[in-house]
This record gives sequence, structure tokens and C-alpha cells, in this order.
Amino acid sequence: MSPGILCGRGVFETMRAYRGRIFALEQHTARLFRGLRALGIAAPHTRRQFHSHLFACLELNKLKNARLRLTVWREHRCVRTAVIAAAYQPPARMLYTHGCKAALSSIRHAKRTTPPYVKSIRYLPLLTAFRTAQSRGYHEALIRNRQGLLVEGSRSNIFCARDGAMYTPALLCGCLDGITRRLVITLARTYGIACREAKIPSQEIYSYDEVFLTNSLIEILPVSSVAGKRIGSGRVGTVTAALLKHYKKMVRAACAA
Repeated sequence: MSPGILCGRGVFETMRAYRGRIFALEQHTARLFRGLRALGIAAPHTRRQFHSHLFACLELNKLKNARLRLTVWREHRCVRTAVIAAAYQPPARMLYTHGCKAALSSIRHAKRTTPPYVKSIRYLPLLTAFRTAQSRGYHEALIRNRQGLLVEGSRSNIFCARDGAMYTPALLCGCLDGITRRLVITLARTYGIACREAKIPSQEIYSYDEVFLTNSLIEILPVSSVAGKRIGSGRVGTVTAALLKHYKKMVRAACAA
């Protein structure tokens, strides 16, 4: 009967550890605190304490390369915290060389009632979309809003590229303000790739040369087809490949021993 469970009164962050270092840790915990404030939940620990719990979980489980999940939710007058660490299992290498298959979900994204930086534990529609797509042989489900605009993947942000420029759904379309999304936008602009946040009608996705997905665990994952229709040449595009290279370089620099 916890309000956190019944009403989705809580937030979570999914992170990745490389060689014992948690990548983009400050950005993740900053978003966690912003999300808690937006939901009116007092943070039960300081930022330093959260960091300590995460590293302790890695150490106790003897993990260096891992996926971590930090969840904070309200339970009546108490605020609970859970930290989970598990060995990182990367997507099949073939998906990075040949691209993954995405479905267009029939589940429509409801109008967001919280700011885009709130990564809420209330995500059943997204989970349902993912499981449905997976059962049909797809790797991810792309979600549209009620206006037919692309919003995000069930567990990722979406980017499209055409003529050397990149586009990603604007936050006002309803997508999560993803940490990896932000990093990729910054990387693109740093290396001279134009990147625009835009309203992207779902039917226009086939007009792009490249589509890729981002999150902390998959990093940058190319999409070769959507709903069975090929994207561009059906191969990993130059913009996607370049950004993945720059992203991995950034991770290596941030998580160097």
C-alpha cells in the first residue's frame, strides 16, 4: 500500500559503471534531486551519501563493469532508497554493426504531467510497449504522442540524421530529458554536427538517412529498420558511427583508472 507503488511517487536513475567508475554520476544524481523536488519528496540522503551507497554496492558485489539502478520513493512518512548493481550484459555486437529493429508502438504517450527531467517509477505503458515489441521480434518500441509526433523509445531517446544534420524530438513533445541524450547533443555540436530539437511526425522517420537510440546502457545504438521498413541504406550511417566513436572516447577519458 505504499504511495510510491500505488501512485508512482518516486524516481529512479539507471547508470553504467566502467572499470569501477560510474559514468556521468554527477549528472544522474543532479537529475534525481530535481525529480524528487518536483514530486515534493525530501531527499533521504545527501549527494555524497548516494554516491557512497552506489560504490559500496559495486564493491559488495565485486563488480567493475556493471549496470546500476538507484530508486527513491515515498512510503507514507518514510522515504525509501534501493540500490541495485548487476553485471553489465552488452547488447549483441551485431546490433552495432548492422543496426537494431524498432517497432512503432500503438501505445500513445500521454501528456506529461511532470517536468521532462522527472524519471518516474510510473512507467507501465512504456514497459508494456517494450514487451509487446520484443514478443514480435523487435529490439525497441518507438512511442508517439497523440498528435502523431515521435516522442522517445520505450527505454531510450531517439535521434534522426539527414544530410549530415541531426534531429531529436523536442522536450515539449513529451520525452524524457535523458542524460545520454544531453551528452550526445553536446558531442554533436562540439564536433561540428548540427543538432536540432524538433517536432518529428512519425511517418517522416523513413525520410531520414539514419536513426539511432541512446541511453546509459546501450550508449548509441543504430536502427536499421522501423516497423519492418528500412532506414536509409539499412547500414550504420556516418553520423551514428562518428558519434559512437566520440562517445566511447569521452567514456574512456572520464573513467580512466
